[in-house]
Parts: sequence; structure tokens; C-alpha cells
Amino acid sequence: MSPPWVRNWPGAMRSRVHLAAVLFCVAVLASLLALSCEDKSIIVSAGDAVVDPRIAPRVLSTFPPVNSVGPYSEWEPESPLLPQAWMEVQFSKVMDLSSVVHGLHLSSSQRDLQIDSQSVIDINREAFMFVAKGMTFPDFHIGEVITLSLSQQVADVNGNMIAPGIIGSFTPEPLFRVRRSSPPTTTILTADTVQFVTLVFNSRVDSSILPYVTFTPSVKTEKQLSADSTMVFVFVTLAEPVQHYWLTVAAGAPDKNGHRLVNGYTSQFSGTPYELALRSTSTTNVPLYKTFILTSEQVMDTSTFRSAFHITPTVAGGMTFTYKKGFMRLRSSVEYAPETDYTIRVDSGLRNADGYRLSKEFALAFRTAAFGVTGSIPADQAVGVSRTNGMAVYFSARLDTSTIRNSFTSVPPFGELTFSSGAPSFVDVSPGDTLLPYQTYVVTVDTTIRSLSGYAMSQPYTFSFTTGGN
Repeated sequence: MSPPWVRNWPGAMRSRVHLAAVLFCVAVLASLLALSCEDKSIIVSAGDAVVDPRIAPRVLSTFPPVNSVGPYSEWEPESPLLPQAWMEVQFSKVMDLSSVVHGLHLSSSQRDLQIDSQSVIDINREAFMFVAKGMTFPDFHIGEVITLSLSQQVADVNGNMIAPGIIGSFTPEPLFRVRRSSPPTTTILTADTVQFVTLVFNSRVDSSILPYVTFTPSVKTEKQLSADSTMVFVFVTLAEPVQHYWLTVAAGAPDKNGHRLVNGYTSQFSGTPYELALRSTSTTNVPLYKTFILTSEQVMDTSTFRSAFHITPTVAGGMTFTYKKGFMRLRSSVEYAPETDYTIRVDSGLRNADGYRLSKEFALAFRTAAFGVTGSIPADQAVGVSRTNGMAVYFSARLDTSTIRNSFTSVPPFGELTFSSGAPSFVDVSPGDTLLPYQTYVVTVDTTIRSLSGYAMSQPYTFSFTTGGN
């Protein structure tokens, strides 16, 4: 019965109110029903989920992945631990091993293919590895589609089943290709010995492929097929080990079934390198008499060195070269110019004793020092110096000995001085009298002293020392 205030409304209005009330009641009942039927999800930890009997098992992933196209890098390593094309399937649950072994099934679009049941490895009772029966290495046909399926029900440890059916397919080798070469690219090959390079193909080949296999630049080669027809052995004798060589299988090369190589294949090699190295030395403030030493692990043909050697700018008087026991010593015949930038270059005209060229041009840049004093004994401001010992003064260049005597002075005077030069770039000075005790001497080398080529110092050099009592 309607409330009194509703009974006084017009009939049409009362009808609409009754309808709205009915609809409201229906909506409330529907909400209550939905709440009563709400899904009670199973909440378990990840560790418990793999053994929870309430959860159904399923396939999570495979290798190779479903619907993928090779080649697969995982099958390329030459490691003896992976001699076969291992495949893998990952389940969401801990599975019954016997059930998995009997349920997994392989098929091929081109041949009869089966799983080697003896090869199935239980990784962690959720993932399983296996290989195709009789496949000792990845030996898939070109364009072959492999399908992995369950031929019968597979159970987890709780007895829950996965129904039979196809898991997925993949194509390991869509095209004819060179799988790898051995030794690998960039390997150094030794000259004057017969070596061989192995080309490994992903399909069987015959002699029709041999004309497509070439070495550049041309060298003496012999080509042979392996017993299983999956490899070509290229026996090589290098003529010029300092060059780069390219082993090429040209595009269009056929396999035994007529499949053609699409992009070609190239592997680069080089001969034993003949290189020079600079024995460790400074390249700044270089003395004008400096000897540079170049080294090599190979014996040099010294008759080719002079023509291969270049120095810029030209050195007055030329250069002197001395070779002994693998070391090439080079220096200016007179001296380098002071405060000058030089570049030494040895080009590929240099050969070793076997006649092979320098594989990489050698270059050295250096800057010479100014002509002047580089040090003295005793050192500047030394104290307690012996009264009977002489002195030595060192220079950055060989000296014109005729200019030595008049360039040395001392305060107080030493008396009569005796000069000798044990090496071209330093001077021994011996005072004529015993030096005074506890006396400070100031020695000056003035700008009248000259290098062997006549270079002068830019300013005098002065040093002092104080004698002791003895």
C-alpha cells in the first residue's frame, strides 16, 4: 500500500514511483548476489605455487622460443660441454619427470624426428632440456620447421594434468649459411708454412662450392671437403705475411640440395706482423746528441733501412745507423738543431731478413733542447765539497773543445785549470791548486762556448758550491 501522501498523486505519477521502487529493489538484490558470488582468489607465495595442488600446470616458455626463426647464437659455441642442439621447456609447476619424458614430442616438416628420451635432463623439476635423437650437433635442414608438442597428458607432482596438444613451432635454419670459420676472423697466420682454415656450413656441400671459395690477394691454396660434407678445408701458404688476407665464400654458393648463399661470407686474416718499437725514452727536451733505439722481434734486413728512413727537417751532416742484436741505433752524425721539432718515419720499404715488409709504418715526433748546461758536479749550492776533487759540467750537445778553456771562470780563481772531456758532452775541470777551506766558489760558463756545430748558449750558466775543511 502506498503512503497517504502518494495516494493523493495523479495515477500516472503513482505508477512511475512504483516502477522506480521496483527497479531499486532489483539493483540492491543484484549487488548482494554479486557480493555473495565474489571470486575467492588463491593467494600463495611464488615458492609454494610450484607445488600447490590447487594450481593447474602450464607451459611458460621454450627454447627456441615459439614462432622464432634462427639461427640461434646459443647453438654456435664450440664448447665441448654443448656438443648438441639442446632444446628446453619451462613449466609453471614442479613436474613428474617420467610423465614429461613420455609426453614431450618433436616433429619436423621435412623428416621423421624424435626426442632422444635418454637425453632429457631435469634442470630443477620445472625446466627440462633435451635433444633430437641422433643429432650430435645442430643439424637442421634448410627451411625445416620443428614443432614441439605433448603427445599425451603430462602431470605435475600433484597429479594435475596438461592436456595433449601443440606447444609451438620454430625454424632453426631458414637460409644456407657459413656457421663459422676456424681459426676465427683476425687470426694471425704464419708465413712459409702450410696452414688450413676450416669453413663450417649449416648444410652439406659438394665440390660445386669450391670455385666460390677464394683467398684475396691470391695465394697458394688447396681445398678439400670433410668426410661428412659439412666443412671445407682451405690449405694456405702465405706469400706476404705483412698483408691482410680475406677468405671469401661468394654469394650464390650452393649447398648439396641447391640452396644458395644469400649474402656471402668473409673472414679476414693477416700474416705475422713485422713492426718496430721505440725503446722507452723522452721525446721532449731531447739532447742534440741523442741516440734513439728501435727494436723488433724479427731480424732486420739492414740494407733496406736507409731508403725506408726519413727525418724532417733534414739534419745537417746526416744520420748514423748501427744495427746489432735486434736493436737499430740511430743518431745525428753531428748533432740535431736546438729547439727544433723533428719527425722520424720508417716506411714499409723496410724488410725483415726473410724479405717481408714492415706491416705498419713507424713514426716518432720529438723536440730538441736548447744548447746549454744540463747539470754539474758538485751541484749548484752544494756544501762540504772536497777541496781536492775536481768538477764536471754536463751539456745538451757535443762540444767544440777549442772553446772550452776560455769559457770557464771562477770567483775566487781556481788557479791553473786542467780540462778533459771523457765524453763529447761533458767537461772535467781540475783546479791547479787545492781549494781553500770553507770557501764559496762561483763558477761561470759564458756564451763563448760552442757546440760541435757552432751553436751558442743563449745566456751564461753560473753555479756555486762551498768547500769543507778537508
